[in-house]
Amino acid sequence: MGNLFRKATDPYQYDNSGVNWREYEAGLESPTRANFWEYLKPLSLAWRGKEVLDIGSGTGWLLELALKQGAKSVLGIEPSKKNVELGKRLYPDVRVLNVTFEEFKVQGRYDIAIALFSLGHIHDIEAAFKKIYLTLKPQSELIAVVPDYDYCRKDRFGYKITVEDVDYDEYIAMVERPETTTVDIIRSTSKYVELANKCEFALVENKPLPPTELLMKKNPRYKKMVGIAMAQLLRFRK
Repeated sequence: MGNLFRKATDPYQYDNSGVNWREYEAGLESPTRANFWEYLKPLSLAWRGKEVLDIGSGTGWLLELALKQGAKSVLGIEPSKKNVELGKRLYPDVRVLNVTFEEFKVQGRYDIAIALFSLGHIHDIEAAFKKIYLTLKPQSELIAVVPDYDYCRKDRFGYKITVEDVDYDEYIAMVERPETTTVDIIRSTSKYVELANKCEFALVENKPLPPTELLMKKNPRYKKMVGIAMAQLLRFRK
């Protein structure tokens, strides 16, 4: 694998000193976070009284919202020390472990597992699905939001985008923005579904996520992307 693949799977890429996190410090004040919460909020009604695990939880902003929606308990898994330290200040009621998902030692079983743009940083995704399956109770659910396969190749907003192809269903995308540079493994939806099915997950929803009206209002540049899926919401049931 090439240099971009190593960067994409580096669990500590967000601790890079060149990353500027000021834009992202305050939860839904970030327009892109608010955008994805618009899609997740209706699902969160089912989180009341449930135990929720967030894989790649960042600062824990989504788990804070889960608690407000009535979740019984929440736990985040986050390898970035910067994110965990910031989360302790912003969301003191949220427990986040500073480990990679591969290092995470399962301590119980959960009703809901969430992976918001985190699966694209995991090398052995089949092993990850198997581990997620084992962390979940019967009749529980995995909610994954992953980058849209076509969108990540699009020229947009003046970003510098570098692509490294892996195979027909997978490539690496490095996106250089003014505030930060991110590197992700971009996989086709069919690839995720195939691997999840191997672990006996059943797909219950596959939903494209174009920019919401809220995002286009807060950040008008997204009006150029109206109706274009930026990500895909995948729901799997155990």
